[in-house]
Amino acid sequence: MQLRYGFRLHPSAGQRAALARASGCARVVYNDALRARETARSEGLPFPKTGTRPRTAQRSRNPPDTAAFNGTVGGNLPPSGGRGRQIGSSSYSGSQFVEAQWASRYRRLERFVTEQPPYSILVRGTEEDVLPTVRRHGMGTLTYSPLAGGWLSGRYRKDNISGPASAARPAARFDMTSHANQRKLDAVEQLAVLAEKAGLTLIELAVAFVLNHPGVTAAIIGPRTMEQLEAFLPAADVTLPADVLDRIDEIVAPGVTVNPADNSYGDFELRADQRRR
Repeated sequence: MQLRYGFRLHPSAGQRAALARASGCARVVYNDALRARETARSEGLPFPKTGTRPRTAQRSRNPPDTAAFNGTVGGNLPPSGGRGRQIGSSSYSGSQFVEAQWASRYRRLERFVTEQPPYSILVRGTEEDVLPTVRRHGMGTLTYSPLAGGWLSGRYRKDNISGPASAARPAARFDMTSHANQRKLDAVEQLAVLAEKAGLTLIELAVAFVLNHPGVTAAIIGPRTMEQLEAFLPAADVTLPADVLDRIDEIVAPGVTVNPADNSYGDFELRADQRRR
């Protein structure tokens, strides 16, 4: 459907369900558009046109049984013709967004311009595949969870191994009795000592490490209070010296995710039924 036509589509109930699964961010885009129009109405301004309103839509990875590009937001958008439309992927593997880049070129559709992977000292799997591939394709990288879900905030230490405050936290990532999470506790203790020797807080060390990677465009932080925000901000001015980075590599080797459950992809591909004929 070319955007220059003024057609309106009315999907059936089944199609609406399929669209909800494939494009979960559509509601956010709709709410943003509604808000922009309401603001224009209240201020007596012309309504912004959908085709001219700049925006970036971030698309989470598809169900593993579909092609990387089929059903994505980008799969429904023709070239924007300079109208400021941008889209990105989130938690895609390197092979998935390479396929998406190829498909967008082949079908003459909008391509992903950003990728949003998890990345922290404890979750370094993206260093081996995702970050280098994103750089080769000229994409921006908006990494999330630089504190590894709170593990690098100082909340979880060996002298305070109570579980997370929210019961919604997955046990595979926060069960303190599991061997994988015990390894995370060991790493956190060593990183806390390193941060203190470097004259930094653990949070500053963690965020500065993420920003140090040349493949990272920006790190997404999630402070809920002003105090938490103020704990994050100094990291923007921290440059970690080589000896500190070398010590981090000794604690958690490059390309290694301490607990594989913290990876955002590969869970389907590594299932037994996918690895055995």
